[in-house]
Amino acid sequence: MSKRFWKNVALIFLGCVVVFNIAAFKILQAYIYDRGKGLIRLSVDGIHLTRLEYQKADQSVLLIGMMHIADERFFKGVVNSIPVAGSIVLLEGVTDKERVSGKALDYRTLARWLRTSYQDKSFDQDIKATHEFRYADVDVKDLSAESRRFLELLGREDEWSERVSTVMDDDFDEEGWDRAETSFQADRNRKLLQTFDEVAGAYTVVAIPWGVSHIKTFQKELEHRSFELVGSQEVLALGFW
Repeated sequence: MSKRFWKNVALIFLGCVVVFNIAAFKILQAYIYDRGKGLIRLSVDGIHLTRLEYQKADQSVLLIGMMHIADERFFKGVVNSIPVAGSIVLLEGVTDKERVSGKALDYRTLARWLRTSYQDKSFDQDIKATHEFRYADVDVKDLSAESRRFLELLGREDEWSERVSTVMDDDFDEEGWDRAETSFQADRNRKLLQTFDEVAGAYTVVAIPWGVSHIKTFQKELEHRSFELVGSQEVLALGFW
């Protein structure tokens, strides 16, 4: 999920704290559920993500909903849930091999503020040490100019108000922002699907631990390839207490 999403969540949550009642909490729950396409759920104890298992013949695909910011035990649990033998993990992570962009996405500051774990540190390194893996995300040079600018804005460290001001100065209005975000997501989904088709036949298990905003699209693609949903599990990703 993007920083913009979590900023909206924080604003709604603060409203719930100021005027806390069941109705306000339900509004926040509904917002998160809708934005997470039904794969992320808010409860009084924290934020829960869903893991899905699809199967065709003797091959399994694990769709594992992720957040960049979560408890370390969540990331460890994901690593331990993926079989080592006969499996490959398709990792997310936009690259910039030719240094086209000024800055990459950086969730470290937010992770430190929340006193929790950053995905690249707590998850990717463990996966690389124990599993066969492949990055299945796009490189900045392959993005459209609009998607590239969207990525650069997300990665900036200045205050949200300053970022919004920059967007407006560039005539990158709310509609333009949404259009660029959609384009950016579509570019990444296409690359993931391309990578899956390239490697799937060589493994009995393909694990896809990606942000929940991507999972719904990939569900449809798996179903088009005659995979069937055989399992679903909800896991606490970020505990409040």
